[in-house]
Amino acid sequence: MSKHVGIHKPNSQTPFKIKKQALVLFLSILFFNCSNSDNPIIYDTVNNEDTTGNSDNDTNPKGIYVLSNGNTTGNIRDYDFVSGFTLRINWGELEPSQGNYNYTTIDDAIAKLQDINQKLTLEVLVFNTPQYVLDSASETWNFSSGSPVPWDAFGLEAWGNAAEALANHQVALADGTMIPLSEHPTLESVDAPVMGLSGIRDTSGKLVNLASYT
Repeated sequence: MSKHVGIHKPNSQTPFKIKKQALVLFLSILFFNCSNSDNPIIYDTVNNEDTTGNSDNDTNPKGIYVLSNGNTTGNIRDYDFVSGFTLRINWGELEPSQGNYNYTTIDDAIAKLQDINQKLTLEVLVFNTPQYVLDSASETWNFSSGSPVPWDAFGLEAWGNAAEALANHQVALADGTMIPLSEHPTLESVDAPVMGLSGIRDTSGKLVNLASYT
């Protein structure tokens, strides 16, 4: 005789209910089966591996990444099921003044993650645009904080300079050797939005209604 977990609706007059214990048991069994599956797609995802031979997937982060609470490393967790840490830092924190960059939190994250054999993904946000960019932009707009319009020439140049400086920033390997951040084995990826837009979030229509928009 076999037993199984089921979801039963006695009749059309009875509200649809699922007992919490049954649902938890069902999901636990499902997760256990997936984790132990011979399916290579599931196995590779769970084990942070790619055996498909598709080199395009080699740069895609896989596994569980703990999200930072802003520009801090306090959420890093040394658990065997955690693959890495996602650090969120905004442009104004990265470049407090023109050409002067603050990589303190990034360096701290690299050092801590290197010690526990985890990866780092960076999310460089355009919130809190540096004041010098706002002052020199030909046009600004407001979506959640003041920002240049995404096609502003000065803003694009400054954003490009910040990206290049970040890539070339020297970070220590475990043996003390200094190499560019872009080549550091702990860095998995860098996610960055469109300058002046922080993703496609202009649901208000303000941006497309600007006179300079084409």
